[in-house]
Amino acid sequence: MFIDRDIANGFLIILDSGKPNDLSPASISSAENNADDEAAAVNSSEVKDESSLAFFALTEGNIVEACYNVRQLGTQLNGSNFAVSAVKKTKDVLRQQEDNEAIKLLAVESYKNCFLAVIQFHNEMDQLGVISRCMKSKSIRDKAGKSIKSSFDNLKDAVSLL
Repeated sequence: MFIDRDIANGFLIILDSGKPNDLSPASISSAENNADDEAAAVNSSEVKDESSLAFFALTEGNIVEACYNVRQLGTQLNGSNFAVSAVKKTKDVLRQQEDNEAIKLLAVESYKNCFLAVIQFHNEMDQLGVISRCMKSKSIRDKAGKSIKSSFDNLKDAVSLL
């Protein structure tokens, strides 16, 4: 949840092939529920082109680094040893799957769902007052953490089966 809402929205736009996103709470909830319906309705060659660009952004851009709170300065990654190692391993695993269209789509959807959860977290936190923030922020943070973790469950399972 250390990713700022605007940065998460920027990454979401990149992963959505440049389509701007409505950040309202109602829109975020409906986007999470309708992701499968939208994916089924789009032309397959259009999806392949868009997923290739979005997947390239994952493997060659700084999206994965942001998820691990790692900053890239030139060619050097700055962050904890665990986080830097995790970024390299994640990108290596994704690069190994660049010819697997199903994994590419799943990876892009996983990261999109992650950023939707981050945006929803910020939206819910913004709704809290001073006193309710003290009482409810932990449950909102826990809910967002579970949502982010579940965003990657299918991808993790699919990659581990290969």
